[in-house]
Amino acid sequence: MTATLRALCAAALLPYATATALAAEPACEPIVKASLAGPLQSARHRVSMAGTVIESVMLKDAMFMRESPTAPWRRVPMDGAKRRAVAEQALTMLPFSQCTGPVFETRGGVAMAVYSYKQSNPLTPGKLDSSRIWIGRDDGLPRRLESDGGVVAEIEYGDFKAPQ
Repeated sequence: MTATLRALCAAALLPYATATALAAEPACEPIVKASLAGPLQSARHRVSMAGTVIESVMLKDAMFMRESPTAPWRRVPMDGAKRRAVAEQALTMLPFSQCTGPVFETRGGVAMAVYSYKQSNPLTPGKLDSSRIWIGRDDGLPRRLESDGGVVAEIEYGDFKAPQ
């Protein structure tokens, strides 16, 4: 796997890796539960960071990614179980704390529970970033993530097919 492809995979899984911790504070449990369920679902992700938009389509047996809206799609051999394993591995390295919420709101017609938390930033050791995660109240799945580190991820769930 090339360095570019590894970076794309990391960016697509960022909403799960940055929103999860295996040994979480009690206030963080809803975030943990949602974050561990997300990688197993068929979903479309749009991650924006530092002026770059990375899109991915996650299917049960594979993941497809592109680094810009006009770039070709690339197939990545990463099924739901592997995505969850990657997220779990990242959790132990990026624990979060100071979870608060929920605050309830509706976004795109979906009832959401919004939580805030702090988490170590791997790019700036010793610094804690503040983040917010929107979790669907009916399905318990993560729908949006915003961090003060500049990452915005939007996740849509459904019966997606491999992009052309």
